[in-house]
Amino acid sequence: MCILFLIVAPLAVIIASIPLLLVVALLFEVSPALGWLGIGLSAILLGLLVYGLLRLTLALNRWAVNTYGYSREAPQDGQVIPWKEFELRALDNDRDDNPGWAWAEDKIAAMLGAIPNPVKRGDGGIDARYYGAVDLECDKPVMIPIQVKMHQGGIGRPVVDQLLGTQLSLQNQGQHAPMALMVTLYPSSRQLIAYARQQGQVSISTEDAGTKSYPKLQIISVQEMLAWGKWPVLPPKE
Repeated sequence: MCILFLIVAPLAVIIASIPLLLVVALLFEVSPALGWLGIGLSAILLGLLVYGLLRLTLALNRWAVNTYGYSREAPQDGQVIPWKEFELRALDNDRDDNPGWAWAEDKIAAMLGAIPNPVKRGDGGIDARYYGAVDLECDKPVMIPIQVKMHQGGIGRPVVDQLLGTQLSLQNQGQHAPMALMVTLYPSSRQLIAYARQQGQVSISTEDAGTKSYPKLQIISVQEMLAWGKWPVLPPKE
């Protein structure tokens, strides 16, 4: 979509500028005041042209998504999982009896190389678990709890705090869960992303990746992963 806009927009502006420049030149021949007025009107027309092209490009992109779906290769396991925009919108439901809800959780788990949680209630809101390689600092495999929220209204800080509480509880139970991941349908607010960053970093040492720092809490959306190619930073798998 961006490539199409970057190619088409400059060409359209150049083509449209030629007759506008001729008109401006003629106006300057008649009167300088009319010439400057023509320059102002030309700038407005070119701006409207660029805006219209952007809207057209977005419409074409949405049509392509609805027709063919997103197709992104998940970096964790190489799976290519198509999504369609109407499928994402259909998941705008936070009810346990929604059949599309469990389907979305399983699909997201597959994208991330995680294992869906068969327990849907009473498990601290964990929808999937990502099992990483052994952390050499404690000689335990890394386990990352994943919570999935698919409603369009966005999530609030209480939901994030609940996930952090679950992560801490898993740590107290003896599991090595140094970080947590929240997956939403659409990008979260800047305030919530800033709150996630405030949780700091954790250090994990694995045989393949060495010692690296990872965000203790990551909040990422399906749209960011599939449409923008932004994926959570996770330690290597076991």
